Amino acid sequence: MNDHEIIEINSLEDNVLEELSDLLIDIVEDGASIGFLPPFRKKGIAKALMVTLENRAKMEGRSLLILDTRAGDLSNILYRSLGYMEAGRIPNIAQSADGSLDATIFYYKLI
Repeated sequence: MNDHEIIEINSLEDNVLEELSDLLIDIVEDGASIGFLPPFRKKGIAKALMVTLENRAKMEGRSLLILDTRAGDLSNILYRSLGYMEAGRIPNIAQSADGSLDATIFYYKLI
């Protein structure tokens, strides 16, 4: 068993964003991905998290952010809107829910 607690987030105060950004960093550093279920999309949560993470990266002295996502995912719109530039694609590597393979798109942003 683990000692993790699952809670519902009803607002996006700064302390909640900081806690979520810490969790996101831990998850990604372990090689996992994140996503939002449809009822939680288009509410500004992902954008707020990305802005919080970018601010943290700046405070840590980082100057380059790199990420990837499956071609066709809504996240591509978010990343482009935040100023991420497409660096390239790898075909047939990201598995979709139906089992088919899609390209993954790599993005970068200088901060």
